[in-house]
Amino acid sequence: QHGDVATLHVDRLRGRYLLYHKVGSNHGLTSRRSMIVLESRDAIHWEGYHGYRQWHEAFFADDYDDLLAMQRGFRIAEFYGQTLHQVGPLYIAVQNVFTVGLPLKNKAAQNPAGRSHLRLAFSHDGLHWRYPCGRPSFVEGGGPGMFDGGFLSANGNFVEHGDDMWLYIYGSRTDHGWGITPDFQLDPTIPFNEQNNLTSTVVAKFKRDRFASLASTYRCSFDAEAGPRQGDQLTINAITRNSGSVRVAIAEQSVPLHLSLRKSDSLPGFSFDDCIPFSGDSV
Repeated sequence: QHGDVATLHVDRLRGRYLLYHKVGSNHGLTSRRSMIVLESRDAIHWEGYHGYRQWHEAFFADDYDDLLAMQRGFRIAEFYGQTLHQVGPLYIAVQNVFTVGLPLKNKAAQNPAGRSHLRLAFSHDGLHWRYPCGRPSFVEGGGPGMFDGGFLSANGNFVEHGDDMWLYIYGSRTDHGWGITPDFQLDPTIPFNEQNNLTSTVVAKFKRDRFASLASTYRCSFDAEAGPRQGDQLTINAITRNSGSVRVAIAEQSVPLHLSLRKSDSLPGFSFDDCIPFSGDSV
């Protein structure tokens, strides 16, 4: 009853459905697009919604989102939709962040004018979401006149194709709200034929599950807690350049607690010097 965008995610790991639905809500005095999430075990009975403002908030803009929108030359940020993906117990969202300019509507209505970009969010339960540091952009729109120079959007799911992941993106040559008046009527000053052939659908391709990384220009190391053993292999996704290489050492924690320090530099036979260095681009 609230919005025109919804994303259904089938969570086979936890045996449930997650439904993300666009609603109209407020941050401050300004009405804006936001996302709630509902949860169900049978896709019939749903939890997380009991009426207006009695819902589970998933993606709601805050002051920092508005500051990022102002850096882009707009006034506020909204959430228009998202693509969902799951890697084991980790949830990934590609958010469609809609940056809106003046004039703003101060009533229960949607702001029409603005541009958009895509960015990443992650969650450990599909309900509470976090962002990479600084909330950086994942996919930016193109320049003036390009197929995605105005508004772009991605909804649904990733398509896994071999070692690649495909993300289908809708792009428009014009900003959202172009061709309509503030009351959402067709702009009579723009000929109808000029509103044809303004949108396209393209595919963004990238390597499977390569959403985030650590990088170094010089020699360095970091500790990664592997957690409970879940198999006989440790998989690392790495790329090296020039004379760079990657080595792995295995160490024991001082106490069996989360984020506790290492008892020593490494276990016997599993030091950096014992490891055969890797060079290349592979998993």
